[in-house]
Amino acid sequence: MHRIAGRTAATLVLRGRSGIPPEQVRLAISNGICKVNLATEIKNIFMAAVKNELAYNQDIDLRGCFPKLPAG
Repeated sequence: MHRIAGRTAATLVLRGRSGIPPEQVRLAISNGICKVNLATEIKNIFMAAVKNELAYNQDIDLRGCFPKLPAG
């Protein structure tokens, strides 16, 4: 990976980060990875939060399940 990063100006992207231990992600970054896709992790955390909230609140309008953002 380090040799590839040294031979191209292209941005190297780690796709499918799910299941890769944090130390290996850090190693990949140190060897030239510039972008790490986290969509699955974010989706899983979000869905767990929604599931947890709906266990206590049957309001399916998610605007009522999460704190309001500060104005500005």
